[in-house]
Amino acid sequence: MEGPIEVVKCISGGDDCPFRNKCAFLETWTQAGQAMQNVFDSTTLQDLLDRQPHVSVELPSYCI
Repeated sequence: MEGPIEVVKCISGGDDCPFRNKCAFLETWTQAGQAMQNVFDSTTLQDLLDRQPHVSVELPSYCI
């Protein structure tokens, strides 16, 4: 994945929320965003392929 991942808009600081400095959830949202980023950073395409159930696909036969 590319770019920042924001669980909620206010994590990046771009939100003009009047409760930003008093928000009880801000630390929790920040930790959740970091946890998601860690999962994405440590997951490879091969990991996703390994988790995908094997699906038998019959390829068309081509004759030239």
